[in-house]
Amino acid sequence: MALSGHNQYYVWGTHGHDGSVIIRVNSDDVSWWKRRCRASRVAGIFGTSRFVEPYEHNRPIVLCRGFLDRDHIGTSRPSLAS
Repeated sequence: MALSGHNQYYVWGTHGHDGSVIIRVNSDDVSWWKRRCRASRVAGIFGTSRFVEPYEHNRPIVLCRGFLDRDHIGTSRPSLAS
């Protein structure tokens, strides 16, 4: 299952997803994830092509395992919910 905050997909809710694994593409604050996950790391970088928009250039893909605020997964981070 995939969840997204893009294009109002968040309106459908988390469908019971517990936050055990979250992949955040284009994270603007990697340290936020380090504080809220049992384990997190930059799993990759996207935007390495010369054809990307400037705001997409060399952006991290964060892998979070064990989101610590599972009771508020849809509300604890605005980008998770909207």
